[in-house]
Amino acid sequence: MNLKAPAILVVEDNPDDFELIREALLDVVNNLTITMKGTVDSALEWLAAQSDEGLPTLILTDHHLPDRRGHDLINTLRASARNSRLPVVMLSGDVSCPSDINGFAWYGKPNSWSGWRELAVILVERHFPKA
Repeated sequence: MNLKAPAILVVEDNPDDFELIREALLDVVNNLTITMKGTVDSALEWLAAQSDEGLPTLILTDHHLPDRRGHDLINTLRASARNSRLPVVMLSGDVSCPSDINGFAWYGKPNSWSGWRELAVILVERHFPKA
């Protein structure tokens, strides 16, 4: 069986944070497609334009985005029959887990390269489908 290579949509408005998570993920998984969108609206537009086969394996969203918050993206995805099963993880610079994410996976943004790489390992182990 030929499995589709994993793909991640990262919804992040900080290019430095995007680069850190991108590099950490690519360090852990060599065959990976990563797409960045800087707002909830641009992420939703991108998802709407994808075929079912083109949907990401995982969505990572920042908590604080320029147009809306990450939990707005999660709630919109959960309300969509097509996107409700997409795994979504919130990343936040907040010291503690935001109270408004309704029990979805949340990780604090690391402050070191080793922390970003450790987070990438956790994301792959916990949120990528097993082959």
